[in-house]
Amino acid sequence: MTRRKKSRQPGPLAPSKKPREELQRDSQTKAKRNKGHKPGSRHNLTRAKNEANSVKPEEKDSRFGSKKPVTLIAPQALVSEVADKPQPTAQQELEALQNDTKLQRLIALLEAGEELSESDLSYLDSRTERFNQLAEELGLELDDDDDELDDWEDEDDY
Repeated sequence: MTRRKKSRQPGPLAPSKKPREELQRDSQTKAKRNKGHKPGSRHNLTRAKNEANSVKPEEKDSRFGSKKPVTLIAPQALVSEVADKPQPTAQQELEALQNDTKLQRLIALLEAGEELSESDLSYLDSRTERFNQLAEELGLELDDDDDELDDWEDEDDY
């Protein structure tokens, strides 16, 4: 586009402006372009999903918690259920101790001559003590390796 020099002759140098009324009419007839989401859409997303799923007569404020009363003391029914759980029998407990992999690993380490931590030693002591109690309760005789050696040595003497 070429430039025109100003001249002293009367006439418009620039196109005239439209009146305000005409501009307002044009802006109302134009379709509004939507750019992005509406304000607050990230907070109202969960609310919109809930409304779509179920229609509630009252709008509840999600900031307030449940009004359902909480029992501070356990009801008797729950206490009796806990008490009614069957305790394992001595035989089942003994089998569980025999199948305990952690206990077997600790015994193997102890027999190999390695040092164990205090927590491992306390676990080993408590489990072996319980094993001895259960064996005594069931009337099982525990064979110690030393007793077998003594018996074997006694047989050689004869």
